[in-house]
Amino acid sequence: MAKKRVYHQEYKILIAIPAPMGDKKIAENTSAFCEINAMHKIAVRDAVQARVPEVARNTLIDRFLNDPMYKDMTHVFFLDADTCPFNPYALRVLRGLDKDVISMVTPTFWEDEKKFRWNVKVDDGSTLGRALEIDELPNKLFKCHAVGGSAILVRRNVLEKLEKPYMKTTWNEDITNFQQGEDYYFCQKIKEAGFDIWVDPDSVCHHWHNVDLLQFAELHLQLKNEHKKIIVPNR
Repeated sequence: MAKKRVYHQEYKILIAIPAPMGDKKIAENTSAFCEINAMHKIAVRDAVQARVPEVARNTLIDRFLNDPMYKDMTHVFFLDADTCPFNPYALRVLRGLDKDVISMVTPTFWEDEKKFRWNVKVDDGSTLGRALEIDELPNKLFKCHAVGGSAILVRRNVLEKLEKPYMKTTWNEDITNFQQGEDYYFCQKIKEAGFDIWVDPDSVCHHWHNVDLLQFAELHLQLKNEHKKIIVPNR
């Protein structure tokens, strides 16, 4: 008689999702990703509804650090409600790379410039860094200046070294001009605490804005130059 298979929880990750308010929902594929990881005892999810993501994310970090239910967990995986990794087992891949902070790549659309870029900023000597263009993704693991918070894995020891607020949108003194999003503020605090932010270019996410932005970006590039394609491994 065949032996009954025993599943062991190799590590414990909290998938932290800022859930949208009103009639907006977590994307079906995002929910499916969370269910697969729960079924295989890789990770469990927690979602907080809030009008702005930083409120939800700060609440989720507090829960992770202080709730007895999460005391044995080693990592938080911040995942947006409209984002989903191509690989359902991407968390195993990221965890295996053994970094304190490591992000997947997610396509974004900059409406003011009508351009597609990745959610990654590289160091260009400026304070804010330069957003990585959609057709210039490196082909190996690399350090970055900052990342958007759509799919980023962070170890507990990193969060324990940060002071509140962990995430905060910043404005000028009279609150008339936006300066920095809450996720880039978070990255700044991580670097000030002495940690590097790594990016795995092989770990790619869907990003839905009524359509999958990566597919739309590819179509956009092909229309500009039919020989130019976005190179994204392991899809």
